[in-house]
Amino acid sequence: MKATRLTVRPDGVFRFYGPLHAEIRFGNGAFVSGLAQSLTGRHFLGIERSLRYLQWLLACLHASQTENALVIQADASFIFDRLIGLGDVARMFVNSLDPKPKDRHYNCRLIPPAFVDLVSRQLSPGGELIIGTDHVDNAE
Repeated sequence: MKATRLTVRPDGVFRFYGPLHAEIRFGNGAFVSGLAQSLTGRHFLGIERSLRYLQWLLACLHASQTENALVIQADASFIFDRLIGLGDVARMFVNSLDPKPKDRHYNCRLIPPAFVDLVSRQLSPGGELIIGTDHVDNAE
């Protein structure tokens, strides 16, 4: 069976056309929620595997009546490989890659070279991949 690529266009999700600003593994959602609330003319996508964090962000967006953010519970690699179109992302934020790194978690980290290649194809011309961490060894 051949896999089919389903592309979600921003105009189909937000009823506009323009690049998305996305955050992967948003944790408590404060970063993406704050951006969405302060930059109302832009559209944000939060991708998180944890249902608990997803629920926190949804509650925050609902309480603040923020309508320019979409939240998806999924693995980011799947979303970028199957759902995001080429050039559809203006900025990709990855914060706190692994705040409590352990050697046994090395293979589970989000930023292997293959993922960076995948995300770079979805960035619009001049788009940015912004990576933040509070653990110096992860930055190196």
